Amino acid sequence: MPLTKKSDAGDYVDDFKKSKAPQFKGKSKKKKRQMAIAAFLSNKNELTQLIREVIRESEPKKGTGKKPKGSSRRLYTDENPKDTVKVKFSTRQDVVDTLSKKTFKSKSHARQSQVINLIHQRVRAAVGRTKDPQKKKRLKAALKYITSRKEASKRKTQRMKKEDINAENFRDGKKKGKSRPGRVKKAGASCKGSVTSLRAKAKKYGGEKGKMYHWCANMKSGKKK
Repeated sequence: MPLTKKSDAGDYVDDFKKSKAPQFKGKSKKKKRQMAIAAFLSNKNELTQLIREVIRESEPKKGTGKKPKGSSRRLYTDENPKDTVKVKFSTRQDVVDTLSKKTFKSKSHARQSQVINLIHQRVRAAVGRTKDPQKKKRLKAALKYITSRKEASKRKTQRMKKEDINAENFRDGKKKGKSRPGRVKKAGASCKGSVTSLRAKAKKYGGEKGKMYHWCANMKSGKKK
């Protein structure tokens, strides 16, 4: 039976003992057994190296903070030391101090949100693991504070998104109470026609053009987009 990747050490030993290849001529059973085990370990190391290379290729780029399933890299790991924020979360004050650091405040909102989410996850996990009443009480206070900061971060993200939309509408020449002349025209759509005809066109066309027809229909019917 030929040796395969699934063959174990015993299969190698049996194969080498039965082999009539020139390299085994004059070799004792003990020597053949040693050669078989050496060959098995050599192939096993090659396979292990191949698996490691495949895992390395599947890992995301460094600095993204992404962690693939089965990866040895930690959640929100940061390979760039200049962007690292050291966190403490044993007490409420630890969290306050961490979020008051210059290294935290100097980061972008996206990075700050990432750090806040990380602290929230760790504190929540610590609360679940801790059995000591006093420690649990301190951790719960820390969790309450970081939860409020997380919600505040979410609200800021929503505000920033709205500001981006408003800035885009301004560039498109949008005026209060009127359609989006810039985006509608660019998409090849038009707000002319009845609400029914505009909705029919919204279904007919996809992408940005369909969205603009849908928007025009909502504006004419008095609905919010």
